[in-house]
Amino acid sequence: MKKILSYVLAAAMVLALAAPVKAQSIGRLHQNEFALSYGQISFPQTIYVLGEVLGVAFSLGQFAPEDTKFYGQFGVEYTHWVGRSVGLGLMAACDYMTSTVNGGESPGYNLFVVSALPVFKASWFNYPHVGMYSKIGAGVSDFIGLDSEHQHQFVFAFQLSPVCVDFGGEHFRGFVEIGYGAQGPCGGVKYVF
Repeated sequence: MKKILSYVLAAAMVLALAAPVKAQSIGRLHQNEFALSYGQISFPQTIYVLGEVLGVAFSLGQFAPEDTKFYGQFGVEYTHWVGRSVGLGLMAACDYMTSTVNGGESPGYNLFVVSALPVFKASWFNYPHVGMYSKIGAGVSDFIGLDSEHQHQFVFAFQLSPVCVDFGGEHFRGFVEIGYGAQGPCGGVKYVF
């Protein structure tokens, strides 16, 4: 009887120790993500569009931007999930934009914008092939003038993405983030490990 009782007690201890480990692994199979993204309508782009609109309005048409080009935002992001629903990471994004003014008579702008932000993610749910989360971040952007003087202007940067969806397999996933800030609305691919 003592032998059977010792086996039952040993089995109960093993199950008691194994149950929390199994409960922690449900939800996220892997804890790290590396993502590449492309987006449009970022905060730096809207600043310069607004500047052009106001410039035309207040100069009564004397300021006439022409050939404005926004090449979009390219981003890189790393996230480490510290729990089932909380992720911390770092995001870097870059934009390139050009414009000429009054047919090239006046200097326009030729800018490269680099942003770096720590980010916080909160997972709504995470199933094997689809997940949903929100993301917020705050950091700094460097507006680099690509003219002869290479001027730098540092400004506050942010990203607020309330609705984000990722989908795909266990290691490679696509994602779409609806938000505004240094990335703007964007989409891309991520490697989960």
